Amino acid sequence: MANLFKKIFSRSAKTPKILWRNFQAARQTRLEADWILSPLTTNEELRSDLRKLMMRSRDLAKNNSDYIKWLQMRETNIIGDAGIRLMMRVENFDGKTDDTANDLIEQHWDNWGKRRNKLCAYRRRSGWLDILGLVDRTLAIDGECFVRKVYIANNPYGFSLEVIDTLEIDIDYNIAHYNGNQIVMGVELTLQGEVVAYHRKVVIENHSTKYHRIPVDEIYHLYKVTFPGQLRGFPQGSGAILDINMAQKYRETALAGARVAIAQMGFITSQGDSDEVDLEANTSGAQKDQTIGMEPGMMYRLNPGDGVSFFTPQQPVAAFPPFMKSIGRSISQGLGVSYNNHAEDLDNVSFSSMRAGAIAERDMWKLAQRFLIQNFIEPVFADWLRALLASGLTPLPQSKYYKFLADRWQARRWDWVDPFKDAKANELKLDMQITSRRRICGEIGLDFDDVVAELEQEKKQLVQHGLTAESFNEKLLKQAGDNNESDA
Repeated sequence: MANLFKKIFSRSAKTPKILWRNFQAARQTRLEADWILSPLTTNEELRSDLRKLMMRSRDLAKNNSDYIKWLQMRETNIIGDAGIRLMMRVENFDGKTDDTANDLIEQHWDNWGKRRNKLCAYRRRSGWLDILGLVDRTLAIDGECFVRKVYIANNPYGFSLEVIDTLEIDIDYNIAHYNGNQIVMGVELTLQGEVVAYHRKVVIENHSTKYHRIPVDEIYHLYKVTFPGQLRGFPQGSGAILDINMAQKYRETALAGARVAIAQMGFITSQGDSDEVDLEANTSGAQKDQTIGMEPGMMYRLNPGDGVSFFTPQQPVAAFPPFMKSIGRSISQGLGVSYNNHAEDLDNVSFSSMRAGAIAERDMWKLAQRFLIQNFIEPVFADWLRALLASGLTPLPQSKYYKFLADRWQARRWDWVDPFKDAKANELKLDMQITSRRRICGEIGLDFDDVVAELEQEKKQLVQHGLTAESFNEKLLKQAGDNNESDA
């Protein structure tokens, strides 16, 4: 018995092979053979691909309806018809608002940004809203935007802006050693990676090229940093470019096929002897033109022995709508917008689904508004305010620059389909004391201080005419009723 146990436990059992479970997403089989990954850094990839991405994006912005609609949606929802408005919140040490400073700064900001005054844009007849639209459009198409600060003496504020063509900061301008620094895609940075200047490509009279160095504190470089160490931006719609191109080609092919199918083309066939036809052609010296134009309501007499054979290609109409809807959804996802709004397709859409899609899309627009405010509008205002205080156009002292740097920005907001329910919901929130009138005004795109001032002015005017708010409302209702009776 002892020998039996000794034999069992002393037997050398084979150790089973251990199978390590790796990341399945990193597997490389025949199914992933075409998934070629590059070990290059982000900046190295941008050096090789950025110019082509920009050229394709710019071509779509000029010629593709889906891309053009997306750009229009951006301008409508990010900037809006009123723009992103300044609301000053300067306060004194006692906590009371400094109305004088607030009014002065807002008035001069409006004066500087008016297009008719020609103060905002350097050597261009553009206003602040025009610059905002151009900056956001350039951000979308090129993925980045360069705006130069221009300090000029013939401007009462001494400050203007110049939007630079993105390609003027040359992507192909790379120098490994430049005065102790390095230049990567036109961006000069130290060996530690700190950006110190940008090099702008300038073509002079003899078509030769030189580069103008712009220090980093004289230019705004706007782009979304997607990867660490990224020096240049790339088109925001790059994830949808291939789908857009595929949809455009398919649409063009389908339209051409539909046009060919509806044309009802035909061929005249002859039952005569081919040798006689050739002989006739040889004796005449040239083959006769046998093309007959087709016109509505026209009939043609054929020669004896001639017949007609029609060419009627079949157009795959049934496959067109589902394909365009499927690829349209992919395009909308790549552009970050709702498919129903982008494609203007409201088939099989309910109120609740539209509302849910609108909420998600408007959150995307708010993120884009925040990016534009933090990365462009606020820095521009800070530099403009310093120039304003130094210009002597106001009695505001330069020493209180940081006190006056109390800007707030109101971006565009949206109404819902049923504003009555939203108003009742806001009324309930006020009764529960979980919101404020200032917050409600901000949510619908109004300046609370402007609303209060307008209400005060309105009360004064009503008193001058011997009216109250209630009596004025009754007068309006009575007038509306009289108009309805007269129309009837």
